[in-house]
Amino acid sequence: METIKLTLRPRDEENPDAGYRVRLDSRDLGELEAVLPPIPDSLLAALADWKAAYAVQDGVRSHFRISGVKITHHTALDVTQLSETLREEFNEWLNYGNKHWRELREALIPLLRRNGNGNGNGNGNGNGDRPRLMIDLGNDSTLKRLPWQDWKLLRADL
Repeated sequence: METIKLTLRPRDEENPDAGYRVRLDSRDLGELEAVLPPIPDSLLAALADWKAAYAVQDGVRSHFRISGVKITHHTALDVTQLSETLREEFNEWLNYGNKHWRELREALIPLLRRNGNGNGNGNGNGNGDRPRLMIDLGNDSTLKRLPWQDWKLLRADL
């Protein structure tokens, strides 16, 4: 089973507004590099709104508490809508139109779509050769809080 590695690192540690260097490592493609712009303010706002609404839901255990801020009650529907907004903002950021990023993203699609047919492993499930994607976000806590599982590129129905 192949492991595909996608690595994101700040372009400039001193300047967070410089965006991210992205590297794709794959046995089939070798290494591709691209850049992503900094996380847009609209995505950061959507993340903060969702986080605040989710944190005050009944039954949610949280390691943080917002102090000195007016707490507003949000319904489950509010949280769902904020989640959808977050997902849309996240995917908009990852649909960045830079040529190199677009090429990297497009090269990743067929690698992830392999279904393992004809893998010859004899287990009959056809999943033996399905690649794994590892997304390495380094120490960037904001990147780690983004909903990577909702990246449209990773959806099976793409």
